[in-house]
Amino acid sequence: MTQQRIQKKQKPTNRNWGKAMSLEDKYGAHNISEFDKIVAKLQLTPDQYEHSQSLRNWIERHHKQHYVPEYLLLQLNIRIEVDLD
Repeated sequence: MTQQRIQKKQKPTNRNWGKAMSLEDKYGAHNISEFDKIVAKLQLTPDQYEHSQSLRNWIERHHKQHYVPEYLLLQLNIRIEVDLD
């Protein structure tokens, strides 16, 4: 007796399953702030923000142009000058 192979239609698979997703893939490129990008690049967790010298340097250079959480500015004692003119 000959055996017949039954071929099932293979379900589509997600080739990216198990791979780390970028922030852009996860949240969409338009929803990610520069702060989020630098934190991801430095691989920091929120409890490490205050102690990271690299993040502090970035914040001191860019806090006027980019979003930085207010609580972090307060923790790092970085003052914000507001010009309402």
